[in-house]
Amino acid sequence: MKVLIIDSDKMFRDVLVKTLAQAAVFSPLEADGFESGISLAAELPDFIFVDMDAIADDPAASVARLKAAAPSAGIIVVSGMGEDEISIRAAVEAGASNLSKPFRLEQLKLALGQVEPSGTSSPGAPEPRARKALAEAARPSGRRNTLLFVVASAALIGVAVVAFNMFRARPLPAASFEIAHKNISYLSCSDGKLYVTDWLEQGIYVYSVPSSPAVKTLSPVGVFDKKNDLQPTAASAIGDVLWVADSLQGLFFRYNLKEGGMGLELDKSYRAPSTSPSGVLAEKDAVWSYDFNTKKLYRHNPSDMSVALAYDLPVEMPCGMARFGGFFYVGDTRAGKIIALDPRDMTIAGVAELHEYSAGKEKMFGLCADSKNLWTAAESGKIFRHDPSRLTGGLK
Repeated sequence: MKVLIIDSDKMFRDVLVKTLAQAAVFSPLEADGFESGISLAAELPDFIFVDMDAIADDPAASVARLKAAAPSAGIIVVSGMGEDEISIRAAVEAGASNLSKPFRLEQLKLALGQVEPSGTSSPGAPEPRARKALAEAARPSGRRNTLLFVVASAALIGVAVVAFNMFRARPLPAASFEIAHKNISYLSCSDGKLYVTDWLEQGIYVYSVPSSPAVKTLSPVGVFDKKNDLQPTAASAIGDVLWVADSLQGLFFRYNLKEGGMGLELDKSYRAPSTSPSGVLAEKDAVWSYDFNTKKLYRHNPSDMSVALAYDLPVEMPCGMARFGGFFYVGDTRAGKIIALDPRDMTIAGVAELHEYSAGKEKMFGLCADSKNLWTAAESGKIFRHDPSRLTGGLK
């Protein structure tokens, strides 16, 4: 079997080749741009994985060119979190399937096993099976949660305002920090450290939280990477335990932290209650997780990761969790906002819009809180420190 991968990011091509190798025996063809991909399509691959950015100018026409160059190939458009849904839908309607990063091994197996070549259809006819290959697990949802954009009641706003100002420790002023990682899928805070998960590099990078406004950089203090056999989508530490969510395998891993928190020892693994566990928050008496595909929030018993409670998340595209001032907070990549949830029933208590993410300036991919500040991570590799007392003006 031949598989053509069209993506300008060599690192992602390598990760996809490695992941595909777990699903099937194949010969890879790689192109770093759409036109070179069209040329390689003449070798008639069985499947074509193409990055959404490579066809963003005209998704439907680009898919049509790929289908013309390789009529029997199943075409799979690989999109990122928060990608333009209209563009994705245009590609799907032109006969492609969609796979959203970070994806899991089962989704790749499904794509390779059930995306049938368009040659099985009559000439010129659309390929319905290709459009259905990843079904609900990978196709972007058209559902809109209008609650994110509705004005909250005055009473709830008042409660949320109090929550944003309940911190006894004086917060540090807002600031931004640059880090080297551009494929952030999660951010968490614990014991004066920031844990940055880079799903593409398959690593968790640990930074020291600045203790003073005079500190202008984030100092790296450790890394857990591929040598630890990780495929992390999210990670959260508490005490001497690190919890890791792996959306590729649909698993949670519990690690014991060694060597002053800089070494890992695998303790146990647990099957997630959903197909793509993509967020994890460790607390003293609970572990929280969410699935950004199903938008489900779970409270787990930390002893065996059984589900104690489950909620529907009123968030379009969740990207991080924080317990802050008595409320539960979830970031929303698509809206670029922080959603305050009432922990009694996980309904919306307020919404804060951050100027760093307004008008599409940046795309939020992580949220956490320490004892003083809220922190968010942007797709560009920036980490933002937010003063919670100054977010009240954004509540709507």
